[in-house]
Amino acid sequence: MKTNMEKILDSKRKPLTFNVNVIRVDEYNGFPVFVVNYNGKEYRVWKMPEQPDDLKTLTCELHKTKGADGKPITVLRQFQPKPGSRKQHKMNQLSNSIGSWAGFMETHKWHRYGNEGRCSRCGSFFEVKRGWRIDLTDKLLCDDCRKMIADFKKPDPKKKKNYVKIISTPMGNKMR
Repeated sequence: MKTNMEKILDSKRKPLTFNVNVIRVDEYNGFPVFVVNYNGKEYRVWKMPEQPDDLKTLTCELHKTKGADGKPITVLRQFQPKPGSRKQHKMNQLSNSIGSWAGFMETHKWHRYGNEGRCSRCGSFFEVKRGWRIDLTDKLLCDDCRKMIADFKKPDPKKKKNYVKIISTPMGNKMR
């Protein structure tokens, strides 16, 4: 018999969002993290660069993923509002418009990213093998953003092509 929490985690619905109390600020693999208390257990939540160290509560999402050994684990992540509802900021001279990213992607190659990460365009988290890494840069894209960029670059099939096709044929100029 599954508990309510397991039913929520197993469903394909949006993740559960709630507030948790911050115990302390710590460091994990060289990155600052918040240590929070959820259901009597301590979880690490990545600290964003613009966040102060003296926060008392965080808004988090509960996600279910697989660990390195293949067993299911629960992960807490900071809640990030959708890109349209939060202030957009530039990342390394690139605006978040699809057109600027499409121009950037024409000059770079990309490949499937094997770890979880945060999208450089919209700021959302993606799970293992659900994102793309742009080669020779530190930029990551989620599947949704990469698909929008790829669709932006495709020509519109309904659009009429206005060009003149010229077939040059040799006429005269024959030597006897």
